[in-house]
Amino acid sequence: MSELENDLELQLKEKKKIPKKVRENIYDKIFVNTIIAILVVIYFGFLNLGYSNIEKEVFITDLKVFSFSILVLSIILLEKGYKKDNPGIFLNGIETFCISFITLFMTHTFFETSDATRKIVSLSFLYISIYYMLKSVYVYIKEVKKYKSNMSDVRDIISK
Repeated sequence: MSELENDLELQLKEKKKIPKKVRENIYDKIFVNTIIAILVVIYFGFLNLGYSNIEKEVFITDLKVFSFSILVLSIILLEKGYKKDNPGIFLNGIETFCISFITLFMTHTFFETSDATRKIVSLSFLYISIYYMLKSVYVYIKEVKKYKSNMSDVRDIISK
């Protein structure tokens, strides 16, 4: 191989390499999703403990209060995402709304349904964790594709 071919090959490898700043931005988004997933798992873990250790009436009241509080948070996130035209915040609002709905649904599920249904709902933290892992993978792939699609030789050729 000639020296020119080696130089071209090195330039191509450099262009394909994602810059540190872009990588850090991607990792920040994934980190936020991971933190949210951990908080949700802890939240549902406490709800499952509450079901085992708290009186029925008190637990139902707690679930209603938690559901309403999370619903208020989801409305705030939805409004903030809409006003700032930020789909990420808006999506977090929808996710928070779903968590609020699951929490409210637990008032009925834990005490008025079969053991199988109760187990399915008590494992909701697992479903949400899987969702956030898949979301993190999706965010990574989407951001890398977005970077690579913006990286074009056309701009370099025009500037020269």
